[in-house]
Amino acid sequence: VKAFYNIVLQSMDVLRSWAEKIPGFADLHKQDQDLLFQSASLELFVLKAAYRVQPNDEKIIFENGQVYHRLQCMKTFGQWVNSIVHFGLSLHRMGL
Repeated sequence: VKAFYNIVLQSMDVLRSWAEKIPGFADLHKQDQDLLFQSASLELFVLKAAYRVQPNDEKIIFENGQVYHRLQCMKTFGQWVNSIVHFGLSLHRMGL
């Protein structure tokens, strides 16, 4: 569980750095930036994890490059893992 917690924290740091580069984000008040980031961080985490899912592969690659088998992730994330994998496969089918 601790390893996955660290992965999520590292991912949030990377996502925050990414968000700060979005044009206009820095123009918002700090409180608005924080609120916007907090409200979208879970969706961004899922989107980035899903984007790294490869067809015919049971592995999930996280933001920091760590690779885990889908079943290892289920212990911590539960059924969310299957949803992330299905979403990732849908992205690939659409060519995104």
